[in-house]
Amino acid sequence: MISGPDIMTAEQRNTFLEVIEDRYLTWPTIVTSQLAFEQWYDVFGDQTVADAICDRLFHNARKIHLEGDSMRKNNFIRQG
Repeated sequence: MISGPDIMTAEQRNTFLEVIEDRYLTWPTIVTSQLAFEQWYDVFGDQTVADAICDRLFHNARKIHLEGDSMRKNNFIRQG
């Protein structure tokens, strides 16, 4: 089940795939997300496109998984 973002439309999926495809093995690409990798497939809404995008993004990728409280939350508490 998706928590937060909407499922991409076909146009959004295709545009995102086109951008990732153009950059694949040519330019560095940084993607940030609050969703776990396993939840990405649900957001794309199409298994085939999700496979293509995730394959290109995760191949040779360096993944950083952060845990803990929000830095904004911590900063707000210190200032408040």
